[in-house]
Amino acid sequence: MPTEWEPGDFDYDTGVWQPETSKNIAWVAALGSQSYGNPVVAGGKVFVGTNNGKGWLERYPAKVDLGCLIAFDARDGSFLWQDSSE
Repeated sequence: MPTEWEPGDFDYDTGVWQPETSKNIAWVAALGSQSYGNPVVAGGKVFVGTNNGKGWLERYPAKVDLGCLIAFDARDGSFLWQDSSE
Protein backbone atom coordinates (compact mmCIF):
# COMPACT_ATOMS: atom_id res chain seq x y z
CA MET A 1 0.00 0.00 0.00
CA PRO A 2 1.41 3.44 -0.88
CA THR A 3 2.40 5.62 2.04
CA GLU A 4 2.07 8.83 0.06
CA TRP A 5 0.46 10.00 -3.13
CA GLU A 6 0.80 12.81 -5.59
CA PRO A 7 -2.56 13.93 -6.96
CA GLY A 8 -1.04 15.25 -10.19
CA ASP A 9 -1.58 18.46 -12.07
CA PHE A 10 -4.56 20.28 -13.51
CA ASP A 11 -4.73 22.17 -16.78
CA TYR A 12 -5.25 25.69 -15.47
CA ASP A 13 -7.05 26.74 -18.65
CA THR A 14 -9.66 23.97 -18.62
CA GLY A 15 -9.55 22.72 -15.01
CA VAL A 16 -9.16 19.15 -16.28
CA TRP A 17 -7.04 16.77 -14.20
CA GLN A 18 -4.04 15.25 -15.99
CA PRO A 19 -3.81 11.63 -14.75
CA GLU A 20 -0.43 11.00 -16.40
CA THR A 21 1.14 13.42 -13.88
CA SER A 22 -0.07 11.51 -10.81
CA LYS A 23 1.33 8.60 -8.80
CA ASN A 24 -0.49 5.94 -6.76
CA ILE A 25 -3.97 6.93 -8.00
CA ALA A 26 -5.96 3.80 -8.88
CA TRP A 27 -9.05 5.55 -10.31
CA VAL A 28 -11.10 8.73 -10.16
CA ALA A 29 -14.83 9.42 -10.39
CA ALA A 30 -16.72 12.56 -11.30
CA LEU A 31 -18.83 13.83 -8.41
CA GLY A 32 -21.39 16.57 -8.03
CA SER A 33 -20.44 20.19 -7.46
CA GLN A 34 -20.37 19.65 -3.66
CA SER A 35 -18.88 16.89 -1.54
CA TYR A 36 -19.80 16.25 2.07
CA GLY A 37 -17.17 14.80 4.39
CA ASN A 38 -14.49 12.35 3.34
CA PRO A 39 -14.84 9.13 1.36
CA VAL A 40 -15.35 6.00 3.45
CA VAL A 41 -13.85 2.68 2.32
CA ALA A 42 -15.50 -0.47 3.70
CA GLY A 43 -16.40 -3.91 2.41
CA GLY A 44 -14.75 -3.38 -0.96
CA LYS A 45 -16.74 -0.22 -1.62
CA VAL A 46 -16.01 3.51 -1.53
CA PHE A 47 -18.88 5.65 -0.21
CA VAL A 48 -19.02 9.37 -1.04
CA GLY A 49 -21.49 12.01 0.10
CA THR A 50 -22.09 14.56 -2.66
CA ASN A 51 -24.89 16.24 -4.54
CA ASN A 52 -26.48 15.01 -7.73
CA GLY A 53 -24.46 17.23 -10.10
CA LYS A 54 -23.15 14.24 -12.04
CA GLY A 55 -26.58 12.69 -12.67
CA TRP A 56 -25.52 9.06 -12.22
CA LEU A 57 -29.08 7.74 -12.48
CA GLU A 58 -31.78 8.69 -14.99
CA ARG A 59 -34.27 8.83 -12.11
CA TYR A 60 -32.22 11.66 -10.56
CA PRO A 61 -31.07 13.93 -13.43
CA ALA A 62 -28.19 16.32 -12.77
CA LYS A 63 -30.51 19.34 -13.05
CA VAL A 64 -32.32 18.17 -9.89
CA ASP A 65 -30.14 19.19 -6.93
CA LEU A 66 -30.30 16.40 -4.35
CA GLY A 67 -28.02 15.28 -1.56
CA CYS A 68 -26.89 11.72 -2.21
CA LEU A 69 -24.66 8.90 -1.10
CA ILE A 70 -22.84 7.16 -3.94
CA ALA A 71 -21.06 3.80 -3.79
CA PHE A 72 -18.21 2.78 -6.08
CA ASP A 73 -16.29 -0.49 -6.39
CA ALA A 74 -13.00 0.07 -4.51
CA ARG A 75 -10.99 -1.97 -7.04
CA ASP A 76 -11.89 -0.22 -10.27
CA GLY A 77 -14.10 2.75 -9.38
CA SER A 78 -17.15 1.45 -11.19
CA PHE A 79 -20.46 3.00 -10.10
CA LEU A 80 -22.52 0.65 -7.90
CA TRP A 81 -25.48 2.59 -6.55
CA GLN A 82 -26.82 5.96 -5.44
CA ASP A 83 -29.20 6.77 -2.59
CA SER A 84 -30.76 10.22 -2.81
CA SER A 85 -33.04 12.14 -0.50
CA GLU A 86 -35.98 13.72 -2.30
